[in-house]
Amino acid sequence: MNSQSKMSKEGIDCIEKYVSNLAIGIQASSDEIKDFKNEMKANLLSSVGDLLSQGYEEINAVELAIKQFGEVDSIKTEIKEVYKTKYLYAKKLLNITIIVGVLGILLSFGGVIWKNYSVDRPINDIYSIIEKNMGNDSNPITDNMKNNLKDKVDKSFAIDYVTLQIFDKNDKYINTDRNLKYDYNYAPRMTIDESGNGRPKTLSRFVAYAQNSKQIEIKGSNKGIIVITETRDISFIIFQIVPILLLIYWVLFAIWASINSVNNKRSIIWIFVFILLNVVGYLIYYLVGRSLINKSRNKI
Repeated sequence: MNSQSKMSKEGIDCIEKYVSNLAIGIQASSDEIKDFKNEMKANLLSSVGDLLSQGYEEINAVELAIKQFGEVDSIKTEIKEVYKTKYLYAKKLLNITIIVGVLGILLSFGGVIWKNYSVDRPINDIYSIIEKNMGNDSNPITDNMKNNLKDKVDKSFAIDYVTLQIFDKNDKYINTDRNLKYDYNYAPRMTIDESGNGRPKTLSRFVAYAQNSKQIEIKGSNKGIIVITETRDISFIIFQIVPILLLIYWVLFAIWASINSVNNKRSIIWIFVFILLNVVGYLIYYLVGRSLINKSRNKI
């Protein structure tokens, strides 16, 4: 301020024009450009003040101070590179954040669709085949049922086997002995050991194996069929990955928004808002910022 009080209006205008030329073309927010101008102006005024105290005339002091800073084009190039680097970093971080977020959302929907079409639907198709091709009391498991079940299992990725066991509803307990011979058993992807236990021929840590069962009534009799299937499902690994991706997205977005807030000299409270509310927090931040800008313009 002391340096500025020693100078004429023409000298100050010359410095402000020089600083304004430096700021042209910089990719930054209005607040960042304003801070940059104020800092450059303060540095130049300080330099001019030193030269004036050494006995230079104002016009010479202003020219020399500007010359010491360098040519406008040269300085503008350096400044633009600095702001461009910062801008590109923020943009790259935002792009990565969006990609991770979109990938997490797509995988979550993909997992649901996969489970529905590749696991749940084939099991329901098995039950439907049995109900539609059910025989009579004396021969409920027909050849047509067996052929359709075999065809369904062969074409399905998710179903490893299907077994059928006829039971009497009047029996209090259903025989579940491992050595029991099922009335129908088709297990092309299973290996049976000496104890009668079955296991998939190919095991994978990325696949969840689950046994499903349902009792289907044999119409016109006191009997029913227990349908047992084993399914392989990869959606569980998808649902384990999705929370990790969404957490990464949440953190990256909070970092990007915080960098944006710090660059615009906003309160540190906004960082906590971004961490807690994420996109909603940034929307509030943006609306508050627009409101402040409009108020500032109205004052002018």
